[in-house]
Amino acid sequence: AAARNLVWWNDSGTAPLETTKYSNKVWGFTDGGAEELFTVVKVPSNYVAGRQIFLKLSHFHEAASATQLLSSVSTLIPAGTVFDDTTNQRTSTNSATAGATKVIVTASLDLTDSSGLINAVAVAAGDLIKVRLFRGTDTSTSELYFIESSSEVSFS
Repeated sequence: AAARNLVWWNDSGTAPLETTKYSNKVWGFTDGGAEELFTVVKVPSNYVAGRQIFLKLSHFHEAASATQLLSSVSTLIPAGTVFDDTTNQRTSTNSATAGATKVIVTASLDLTDSSGLINAVAVAAGDLIKVRLFRGTDTSTSELYFIESSSEVSFS
């Protein structure tokens, strides 16, 4: 199953530039910048415990061929836990991907490990996962444009 239509926002003062490229809303992450975006994923009621959860999204840049990387930190907020808890977190393990100018790169960010755990804690149906998206270490010197409408969560 997959969840679409995630809403992304920033309230930390380090927001990427929200703009339009090629008639589509994108967020521009600068080279070497500290920009970040946030969203919340609700684990569906039909989620089978132990399955890995991925955030899939698309991005591009306007530079010559170079690597690009968007990374994430997922924070598990089980039912009955305070919303600002940061005890159970996981950093995605995806790596930089080469991409030519304006060519879409599809990223698959692992929100849980292969056993459906965040910091050794099992994710369960009804839990919330807070996601922080940021630019990782790559070789592109261009802005990296995240296509917000491409966001999809996969509960494989």
